[in-house]
Amino acid sequence: MSGDVGAGSEEALELAILQALAANDDVKATLGDPPRVFDIAEAAPAYPYLEILRHETRPAGSAGVEASEHRIDLSIASRAGNRKEARAALAAVRSALSGASLSMEGWRCIQMQTLVAELASDPSGAPRIVLRIRCGLEVA
Repeated sequence: MSGDVGAGSEEALELAILQALAANDDVKATLGDPPRVFDIAEAAPAYPYLEILRHETRPAGSAGVEASEHRIDLSIASRAGNRKEARAALAAVRSALSGASLSMEGWRCIQMQTLVAELASDPSGAPRIVLRIRCGLEVA
């Protein structure tokens, strides 16, 4: 095993998640076509949109197999006057990621699950949802 567990896996996983979301018709229906899914949102993005808010990686290998556990927070931002738009986007994102086959060079996703979804408001009062997912990766 290399001493730099997860090196390169973070970028590969984030790209695979964003590609899976961008290819999904329900995500396109709620986040625009092309979908507004970003690793980091633009300075003044159109709403609603999704961005990767946080990505934590921990070593998870054993018996000489390089593996890592990833916890990723996906943030869905809306400017609608109610939470309906944000909830619709959340449902589309959950559905798109449920059973998604993530394509990554050099890595294989062996597990993906939703841990929690939190609905809150940003300082302006606009709805914001944070969806936390956990993924297990191993070297392909």
